[in-house]
Amino acid sequence: MKPTTEVEGIVLSVQDYRESDGIIRLLTQDKILSILARGIQKQTSKNRMITAVFSHVRYTIEQKEHGLSLLYYGNVIDSHYKIMEDLMKSSICFVLAEVITRFHGNPTIYMLFDKCLKEFQNDDAKAYNYACLLLAQIIQKEGIAPFVDGCILCKRKDHLETLSVTDGGFLCTTCNHDRILPRSKQEMIQIRSLFKANEKDFTQLNEMFAFNLDDFIFWVEWLEKCIHFNVSSLKFLKSVQTLT
Repeated sequence: MKPTTEVEGIVLSVQDYRESDGIIRLLTQDKILSILARGIQKQTSKNRMITAVFSHVRYTIEQKEHGLSLLYYGNVIDSHYKIMEDLMKSSICFVLAEVITRFHGNPTIYMLFDKCLKEFQNDDAKAYNYACLLLAQIIQKEGIAPFVDGCILCKRKDHLETLSVTDGGFLCTTCNHDRILPRSKQEMIQIRSLFKANEKDFTQLNEMFAFNLDDFIFWVEWLEKCIHFNVSSLKFLKSVQTLT
């Protein structure tokens, strides 16, 4: 057997490959690995159980600098099995996985996705907080964060009443001129906090605010509109939302 290495991460996706193989996208602390898993489409495969989407796993692989790494064996640290039993939770996580795969990961993204999965597994609504924080981190990394230090048009810092996707930030009552529905003061504070929070502030933000599905969808759509990136799994999530 060729030299191997151990990797730990979260399974973002598994794509069928050839007749019976699969390609795993594994989110690690600092990158996304593409790993060839031979024979996992077969019911008798010994590795089939360790490749479930959203599982936290540890693999022994033959890592290659170029091309696909090769999975030898591994174990499941946490399966997060309840997520795949819930259509809404799994749909949200598929959206997150697609976004992470497109923009890649880092230790903060890994930590937030891991916390989000754990909270969904435990039926905690705080999972939405971590999901929105994750999106905010990617939005900032891409340089498309909303301007939240005042009105984006006139720069005044008082009488702020809404957030404009078209203009790219907060608007005051004068500049908005009844174009966009006003948001509550609490909503405006929540949005500003989302984009001003450092990692050391995440715990406090999680205790202070309660984001929801509408917030999550709003920030995914912000990504789509600002960089013309189509999140294909979002359409299915919206269809699930109409059923609830």
